[in-house]
Formats: sequence, structure tokens, C-alpha cells
Amino acid sequence: MDTNKILKYVPYIVGGIVVYKLLQKLGLIPDKNDTLVEGVIQDPGNVFTKTQVKKGDELLNSVELENNYKKIVNAKGIPYLTNDDEDMVYSVFRNLKNASQLNQLTDYFISKKNVDILTYLDSFLSNDELAVVINISKRLK
Repeated sequence: MDTNKILKYVPYIVGGIVVYKLLQKLGLIPDKNDTLVEGVIQDPGNVFTKTQVKKGDELLNSVELENNYKKIVNAKGIPYLTNDDEDMVYSVFRNLKNASQLNQLTDYFISKKNVDILTYLDSFLSNDELAVVINISKRLK
């Protein structure tokens, strides 16, 4: 095949890739984080909704539960006035030692806010930020 024939299609290919990435950034085409977040939200057995606590796991005490709850609630900024503090949210999940603590925090959050953590976080975090939380939580055993 002639190299010149191939080279004349390169701008179209590059242009298509650029347009595709732009449409993903605008949210018009789902990216891998959108797919991850939607999959976890739609899965009724996801890591955020399991309610079992494993025997022998270290659990959070009531002060730790309340502090983590407050950090998550306070991380939500005031729309158009203050930014959300996603780093505070990440720190809460990074400091959890096991899935039992995540389950404990999830149950506590539901009892205080009448909404699960994932739904609450989805109300103010982007899908990319929520994907970070999900990936941190998936490592908990």
C-alpha cells in the first residue's frame, strides 16, 4: 500500500480522537469512570451497601464514626461559593482499615442522613472524584 495514501488519513484519525476525548470531557460520551460509577451505583450488592461485619475485624468507635461522618458532610461546598473538599473525603476512606469499618460508616451515615454515602457523594463529587473513592473502597477486605 502506498504511504501517501495512508498519510492522507492521519489527520482524520487524529481529529476523530481529539473530538472523542472532547465529547468525553463534556460528558456527552461516557468514559471509564462514568461506567465504573454507574456500575457501582446500580449494583445493590456493592461494597457500600453490604451490612455484614466480619468477626475479628477492628471496628470504629462512636467518636471515630461521628468524626468521619462530619468530615464527609462538611466536605460538600456551598454551590457557586466554596469548592468541595474531595481530599477530605479521600482521607476518610484511606484511613479505613477494613470492609467492616466501611460497612459501619455506611450504616451510621444512613442512620444520620437517611441516604447512603454513595448517593450523598454522588450529589457533589464528579464521576472522576467518585471513582477515586470507589477504588479506595474496593481495596478494603
